[in-house]
Amino acid sequence: MKDKFMYPVSIGTGIIFWITLCNLTDQTEAWDSVHYYTIGLPVFMLINLFFGYIAPNNAWKWGALSTMAQLIPLILMSEPSPFWAVGVITFVIFSIPAILAAMLGSKLSKKKSEATKEDFTNK
Repeated sequence: MKDKFMYPVSIGTGIIFWITLCNLTDQTEAWDSVHYYTIGLPVFMLINLFFGYIAPNNAWKWGALSTMAQLIPLILMSEPSPFWAVGVITFVIFSIPAILAAMLGSKLSKKKSEATKEDFTNK
């Protein structure tokens, strides 16, 4: 059930993340601002860590979906460009740490679940 809910949440997060950073930094493309890298991406990794924690099954997909969803506003908000292919490649690269963050969240969730089960059985 969580997975069905997490698909639109993950995609929506990527879209909102991009649009919010564009608006906050007055940039057409969020990654044109230094704040995308210094503040935005670390916050984005924490969000994906949380997604992996609350929906730990195949958590890699939350990092991939939320990152690749940023392509939607990139394409809709910017002028047509032959550099969009470079954007796709860049998002694939940026998805790697997001995927790893979601997978870490998944591991933390599973460890907590195991610890809770162990505490319950020891009582």
